[in-house]
Amino acid sequence: MNEALYIFCKNSVTARLQAAIKAAPLLFAGALLLAAGNAAADDNPSDHFKLHDFLPRSFQENPHINLTVITEFTAEGEKTSPAKPGKPVYYIGGDGGLTEAGDAIGGERPQPVLALRAAMIKALAANGYLPADAAHPPSLFIFYRWGSFNHVNGFVPGGMNEFQRLNLLERAALVGGTKFGLDVARAMNAGMLEQFRHKDPKTNQLLDQAFENLYFVIASAYDINAAQNGQQKLLWRTKMSTPSQGITMDETLPLLVMSAAPYFGREMTEAKPLQMQLLEGKVQISERR
Repeated sequence: MNEALYIFCKNSVTARLQAAIKAAPLLFAGALLLAAGNAAADDNPSDHFKLHDFLPRSFQENPHINLTVITEFTAEGEKTSPAKPGKPVYYIGGDGGLTEAGDAIGGERPQPVLALRAAMIKALAANGYLPADAAHPPSLFIFYRWGSFNHVNGFVPGGMNEFQRLNLLERAALVGGTKFGLDVARAMNAGMLEQFRHKDPKTNQLLDQAFENLYFVIASAYDINAAQNGQQKLLWRTKMSTPSQGITMDETLPLLVMSAAPYFGREMTEAKPLQMQLLEGKVQISERR
């Protein structure tokens, strides 16, 4: 087989699986994901904001880009052994292509396909997930989708309508994970969203990002043996997102994937806020505080 992220299997079972996953809802498909464990990232306390960071990002030469990443495992996924660089897991995959949710925004350049494909191969390989070939049959089907997830505008007396509420809750689950999305839903239902916001600085950061227009990538890993029996068995899902204001999709999504590389297929208890900055053609990544 060709060593590329998207080795489209000619087996009709895998083709049907890809079509079924693509047709599923964006974020809340399947059972609730309960996360455990954690992942770590290098912290760079010297990486702090300067005066020019308050300019619109489109006017900055090397803008700081805030992002979050979270990987959630299902109960079935927790039974599997994670890949390691010295003990790889092999996969075939599929690109779900561009997904746009919320209000449409003009001027986007949504064509990062080739660069995004290369970034996915490299990011997955960093954690021991490698493309299958003739000598290494796949045990996973890794499917991902990418695009923009914008809020829904429109004034509603007394607050948000139900469509706007659902839109916000889906972005909250994208930014902070399913548990965070459910926590936001409970706070909204109790009329205590602002109290929930001030629970701690990290909650405030995640909720701020959930209210933004977003670019995202969602990678989902399915058991290939279950697929051969006509089942969709989700094992884990890695979600990456960043506010889209002042940046373009084609430039940002490959960097988003590379920033999230340490967290692919690694179980996490909560979302990890990060910050990336493009400096002279190199990406600098640090924890966000």
